[in-house]
Amino acid sequence: MSTLLTKHHNYVIGIFSIIVIIFSVQTWNRIGVWKDPNILFNDIIEKNPDNWHICNAYYSLGNYKRDKGDLQDAIKDYSKAISLNQEYAWAYYERGFTYSGMDSFPNAIKDYSKTISLNQDYVWAYYERGLAYKNMGDFQNALKDYSKTIDLDPEFIKAYYARGLAFENIGNFQNALSDFNTAIQLTPKNAQYYNSRGWAYFEAGNKKEAMADYDQAIKLSPEFAETYNNRGWAYYKAGDIKSALVDFDKAIKLDPSFSKPLYNRAMLNTSTQNFNGAIEDYNILLQHHPTDSLAYFYKGIIYYKDLKTPEEACKNWKKSMDLGYKQATVALQQYCH
Repeated sequence: MSTLLTKHHNYVIGIFSIIVIIFSVQTWNRIGVWKDPNILFNDIIEKNPDNWHICNAYYSLGNYKRDKGDLQDAIKDYSKAISLNQEYAWAYYERGFTYSGMDSFPNAIKDYSKTISLNQDYVWAYYERGLAYKNMGDFQNALKDYSKTIDLDPEFIKAYYARGLAFENIGNFQNALSDFNTAIQLTPKNAQYYNSRGWAYFEAGNKKEAMADYDQAIKLSPEFAETYNNRGWAYYKAGDIKSALVDFDKAIKLDPSFSKPLYNRAMLNTSTQNFNGAIEDYNILLQHHPTDSLAYFYKGIIYYKDLKTPEEACKNWKKSMDLGYKQATVALQQYCH
């Protein structure tokens, strides 16, 4: 789950409203109730079940539970707050944010949209709805929300970066580069921004600029596995096999479960006829991602075409097919009897 504006209002609104209730309660000698927000908010709710303002206690309890990782119960508390105050924009927003953390993006979008209908200037609702659209593959609506975010707050750095990624996903590399440039101008020491701009440069055919950005990203963050992988791929495509292998090795060392450099190193090993090395790369990948059907499929190709062991090829294609990869079915029908 992403960080929400440094939890800018996680408890403040609820606690401020609750203070009035607390001072109206007959006695609060049991000071221990303050030590646990869960106990505090539930105690307030129990003592004031019909109080309209108690929706703030449910809201704050939802925030507390979400931050503790209890997302399902947090949803229930936000829903209770909304049932008590159907114009409670913050509760819709936080419930949407929690739905996003559960990958329930249609529900998240619905709540963000309700938040916006109640508060049309709430910039974070547009931004988070854009992220939800992006996660559903709806880049056009994501772009609209990121643009609205930027209209409301021209210095919202994350929105420029997110919009750049969305432009990149639809192949609009010039607009992507423009947004990455702005993000870097506003935050010149963010390695991720240089890495992403490097990829946009690479895809746009500007190899020199791409390499410069990858180098800068690594300078800023020497443990950033993704950049080593991307730079390794740039080296590989340029024919510099030795440098590519060094970068793929480094990326894998930094993050042994990172699929991309394992796939890329397997491809490099295959292209240099190190077929056993390629098989080993796929085996390592499958140790971390045992349901990766494509890795089994590629292993099958190497066994059949390069190592001349059709029995092993068919075993791997069968596993790939069982995991749902359709091309493996074709290979089994054509080469395995």
